[in-house]
Order: sequence, then structure tokens, then C-alpha cells
Amino acid sequence: MWKVFPALVVGWMFVWTGLSAGESFRWGLQAGLLVPASPDLKLTTVSGLDASLGARLEWGSYVNQTLRLRLDREQFGAGRQIKDSPTVHQEIDTRVHDESLGLEQLFHQERWFLGLGLYGIRWTVDSTNRLSTPTGTFSPSGSSRWTRAGVGLLVGRRWNANLGAEFRFVASRYGQENQPTRVASLNLIWTY
Repeated sequence: MWKVFPALVVGWMFVWTGLSAGESFRWGLQAGLLVPASPDLKLTTVSGLDASLGARLEWGSYVNQTLRLRLDREQFGAGRQIKDSPTVHQEIDTRVHDESLGLEQLFHQERWFLGLGLYGIRWTVDSTNRLSTPTGTFSPSGSSRWTRAGVGLLVGRRWNANLGAEFRFVASRYGQENQPTRVASLNLIWTY
């Protein structure tokens, strides 16, 4: 994640000039539901809704544009792959989660907003590979981690100054093979 951090700082400085002096900082929390939207991520997780939590720091107005720094944690359900052959039965259990640090630029139109984001994402995959053969059972396990850049598109609506919702779509990559990942989430936002 720290390799991507300089790009986030440069992005912050680039859009800093577009915000007016005197606009205040606000902080907030979000909780949401997410679904994997790419084939490889669907293979290593369970189908269905998963959970995400996060915190954010915003600067700007709700009239024009807002700059948002956000920290997210996403947890996917455990996946299982089963493969059988005449001599080997294999079960691969995987648990995937990620933490991300991102910078988003939001553009407001009344209560609606549209945003673009750049993220540093730290993917973690915990796996257990159970092999059953005529000579016995083996269960090697381990954890793998990768830090990748991600880009996002989001759209949302505020009901008032403190409460809102957003839909976010993030594209990234993970794994030794650099497989594409896509995650869609719906978040409820509290801003203070």
C-alpha cells in the first residue's frame, strides 16, 4: 500500500487548488454490503453479500466539489473449490479480505454526487489445500498478500448534511497472476 501512497499525495495536491479556502473538514463513517463482480474473485469467495466498514475525512462544500480521503476494510465470505480425480480428492478453502487507502474527488449537483477514486489496496488471501490420496491426507495452508492500485467510480445521494448513501465500483488486480478484480458495494454514510 505504501508504494501507492505517493500517487495519492500527488492527487491530493493536484485537486487541492480546485477547492476554496475556508471550507471545513468533516469526518465520517460508512458501513456497507459488497459483492465480488469478477470471475476470479467469485471463484475464491462465496457468492452473496459481504460486509465492508470504513472511515473518511472530507474537505470541500456540498455545493461544488469535495475531496475525500478514505480508509476501508472489506471482508468476503469463505470460498471452497472441490476437484476430484481417480486418485486424488482436493478441497481448497480460501478467505479473502482487503484494506484500502483512497483519495476521491466528488462533484455535487444538489443532493446527488458523482466521484472518481484512486486507491492503494492490500489484498490478503488465506488458504488451506486439503489433498486426500490413497496414502493419506495432506493439508498445507498459508497466507498471501499483494498491494495493488485500484480505480473507482461512485455515485451517491445525501438525505441531509449527516446521512447519505453511495454505490461504488472499484477495479483492481490481485494474486501472483495479477488477476483482475471488480467489487461493487452499497454503503450507508454518516458524516459529522
